[in-house]
Amino acid sequence: VFARVLLQTDVIGTLLRSGVRVIVLTPEPESVGRYLHGRGLSQIDVEQLDVARYRSQERGLIKTLFRHLRAYGIRTTTVDGIFEMEWRDAWSGRNPGTLAMLAVTWIVTRLMRASGLVAKGVVALENRVDTPDALSDFIRRHAPQAMVVSSTGTFDYDRYVIREAKRHGVRVVSYVQSWDNTTVRGLGVNLSDQHIVWSDVMKDELVELHRIAPDRVAVEGVP
Repeated sequence: VFARVLLQTDVIGTLLRSGVRVIVLTPEPESVGRYLHGRGLSQIDVEQLDVARYRSQERGLIKTLFRHLRAYGIRTTTVDGIFEMEWRDAWSGRNPGTLAMLAVTWIVTRLMRASGLVAKGVVALENRVDTPDALSDFIRRHAPQAMVVSSTGTFDYDRYVIREAKRHGVRVVSYVQSWDNTTVRGLGVNLSDQHIVWSDVMKDELVELHRIAPDRVAVEGVP
């Protein structure tokens, strides 16, 4: 879905006109390839993103806890409501493991919300312990100057793509694809070099809730 959203913006046309080679990395290369052909963009290469390797990587109690900490690490009404629903479901199901994880999540996220240093430290630790190796071959073959992803690291497997790209020294641009992603999806992985958002409201949310420097956020309008 994100590939199609991005391909309908001015980003692709601008890159192609400037002579940049564009490669789409997606879990659905055949579908995206047909879409590009229909748009008259068959010159754009499409490659398979190995999400199976990412899917096997994300298992484990510690990794699940870290994802919970990022998901609930920002203070918004929606995020708090989602947490309350998850707590009620765990309580109704008498699931002690989930209740324990949510209790730890609640305590740590209060600290994260109160201190930017704590929040960034938790995210940085997750970035160190949960980084797979699925893109090395792609990066070695193509030596990309930059990778554009669909979120700050909160959508699908963007977090893994961002971490791998930065590990290989590749610049990352996070295109926040929906107006509510800055408030309902929790914290990103805090590694992107630049962020593109729809509006000044979204920029303010990234600065205030996610503690991202204003000069790393560009307002470019609805896609």
